[in-house]
Amino acid sequence: MPIIIIAQRGVTTRLRAAIDATVAAGMALEVVQDIQQARGLVERYAPCMVELGHLDARDPEAAAAVISNTLDALGESPVIAITDGAESATVLASLRAGAESVFDLELESAQTMVHVIADVWERSHRRERDHMLIDDQRNVLDDLLKALIQTERRTIDLESDLAKAGVPVTGADAAPAPEQRPPAVILVSGDPAVASRLARALEAGGLTTVSYGDGDAAVREVGTLKRWGTTFDIVVLSRDVAGPARQDTIRRLRELMPDMAAAIIGATATDPAREEMDRLGLIALIGDDAGTAAERVTQLAREALAKLREHLYLDRIKARHDKVLARYRALARPR
Repeated sequence: MPIIIIAQRGVTTRLRAAIDATVAAGMALEVVQDIQQARGLVERYAPCMVELGHLDARDPEAAAAVISNTLDALGESPVIAITDGAESATVLASLRAGAESVFDLELESAQTMVHVIADVWERSHRRERDHMLIDDQRNVLDDLLKALIQTERRTIDLESDLAKAGVPVTGADAAPAPEQRPPAVILVSGDPAVASRLARALEAGGLTTVSYGDGDAAVREVGTLKRWGTTFDIVVLSRDVAGPARQDTIRRLRELMPDMAAAIIGATATDPAREEMDRLGLIALIGDDAGTAAERVTQLAREALAKLREHLYLDRIKARHDKVLARYRALARPR
């Protein structure tokens, strides 16, 4: 592949001598006049040379700008700055702007350009090999993690099936008991008739439901149930639990069970309570028809339980992932 030289002022006598020496050494060169032409010719990781002789020798910022623009246009191709009697400030500005090396037509021999190009080529090849190695290693790790996730999911499913069949699963890596329970609902309503109708409908649909007349009672009893290992998926508050009491109830229940979903029943599409959704993290406003409300709460509770089970999956996978990485880091390294 040819090495591209961007020479805006054309090929000068000194540059011609350097080009001839480089071609005599077996390197292919091609001269273009601007970055756009170079963009279509330069190959990834192949050096590109930029001649800066057309710039004011006392303007290092202009040289830095040309180098930066060239790097932006060419991506991973290393850039070699070609100067012609440049001051040290211009050389430093070029290097700080990202030039891989600098060759000066006045201060260095034509043969030196051959060595500069060869050195940059070698460094570029090493960088390319490193990038390829990193990409290969990343692919291997990606494949490993995909296999690990699939294995862990199969393991969790198998252990779940064994638990359903009453077969104990033991061992250091045994999964914790999965959530083999129906969705559980906390219902908070100051209206006993509303609470009773909805609770009966939810229980008929297979949901575990506990009802409380106010937020204080709910928080107190749920705290006790949590200590016994009981988990709930959603809290449903009726419209009569409003304002600060509603906010306080949701906040205190989520302190006990942070992932608990929350919804309001007896609300309409134009209800001011809709403004609370973002503040309280409510997932739904539900109408007050008992049958429709029960269907909607059942759906939300099942979705919340499914999300909890998915969290258990991911937590187990993460724990195994961390263990595998810890064992890998503990392996002896060659000195």
